[in-house]
Amino acid sequence: MRRKTRNPAQRLRTAVDAMPRRTRIAMLTGIRSNRIAVGTYTDPKTGGVCPMLAAHRNGGRTSLASFARSWDRFTGARRPRLATDREVRTLTSYIEMSLLRD
Repeated sequence: MRRKTRNPAQRLRTAVDAMPRRTRIAMLTGIRSNRIAVGTYTDPKTGGVCPMLAAHRNGGRTSLASFARSWDRFTGARRPRLATDREVRTLTSYIEMSLLRD
């Protein structure tokens, strides 16, 4: 039986849903107070941080590699850069919807 392939947005939604509630809340707080980067954990050049580091800095002490992979796949990251407004808004809405479903 073949696995159904998912698009990058669906993979990101699934990764967000897999995070503990406290991590999602911390990530939401971190996204709102940091410059968010893609393709890197931290980008000293732009001052951006990945969403998982933003969550970690706000009390979400979860290590979830599947989130990082799905975030980079969703953004099409080929090199470290700041996330676009659209990418950040999309991630924010996925987190908010996930919290509402809880």
